[in-house]
Amino acid sequence: IALFGNLFVQQVIDFVEHIPEYYASLAEWLDESFGLQIPTGATVCGIRMTMGKRASGINVLAYVSDYRIRLLKNGTMLGANRAKNGAWSGTEAKFTYGGPSDLWGTSWTADDVNNANFGIAISAEINGLLSLLPSAHINDVSMTVFYSFSTLPIRLVSFTGQLTTAKDVRLSWITSGEEGNTNFIIQRSTDGSTWKDAETIAADETGVKTSYSYTDKTSVHGKMYYRLAIRNSTGAVTYSEVVPIMERQQLTMSLYPNPASESVTITSAKQISSIKIFNAMGNSQQVSVVRISDNSSRINTSPLPAGIYYVQVDGEMMKLVKK
Repeated sequence: IALFGNLFVQQVIDFVEHIPEYYASLAEWLDESFGLQIPTGATVCGIRMTMGKRASGINVLAYVSDYRIRLLKNGTMLGANRAKNGAWSGTEAKFTYGGPSDLWGTSWTADDVNNANFGIAISAEINGLLSLLPSAHINDVSMTVFYSFSTLPIRLVSFTGQLTTAKDVRLSWITSGEEGNTNFIIQRSTDGSTWKDAETIAADETGVKTSYSYTDKTSVHGKMYYRLAIRNSTGAVTYSEVVPIMERQQLTMSLYPNPASESVTITSAKQISSIKIFNAMGNSQQVSVVRISDNSSRINTSPLPAGIYYVQVDGEMMKLVKK
């Protein structure tokens, strides 16, 4: 029994050739308990092992080479032998076995590689004259497991917003198929391009259709834009459609009834000086206007064909539908 670096090394001597003037043996190391932790349900794509190795006491008649490089599943050696050809150098060098898409001739689950008995079995073949028996040395053994982890994407059913009477914005959204550790980040913008986070809300993670709401207390002046940034457990972010919210303007005049048939009445917060009416093509229409008061007038719409019209009152335009 010997200890090299951070490895527990067990040396096993076994004759593999029977040539009187030569001596051949195996040095074997078993390394386990790498402490790997990959997500449950992950798909293992490949396994890579790297180690430093060198030989001492070597010459043209004495050398060390790979004999067996195999993985351990639950403490049992199995799978393909990834031993490389060629003699070991007298200077330590790093070597890589396996890779991102190499499963070593067998299948692996997350539980297999997370198991305390997952590891690597390394055997070196030692060859030389009895008087020139070399030694094999290994160091810095590391294991890398490559995996993919697919999650069901969250589905955003709807995302809406409306301005309340207090000029607050109430946002509502419905989702389905939520995954674990999903966050909804409410973002707002004054120009639709530069976004700031307003709040982060964690998903319920029920996996069924779920409703959410949030009230933004930032008063809307003019136009405000909102969207959801949906961040899943891997850190990937997707975005909802943008919802624009327009500040309600205080109405200075009204037009009723609308739609209208025989006549329509205009009332204004200030004195009415001029009234004009245009069709959808922008052509001025000749209609009779009866002044009711300084702030109110009635337009006779009965001669107008059914359609869309625009009433201009002192420069302010309103839409009128003629039945």
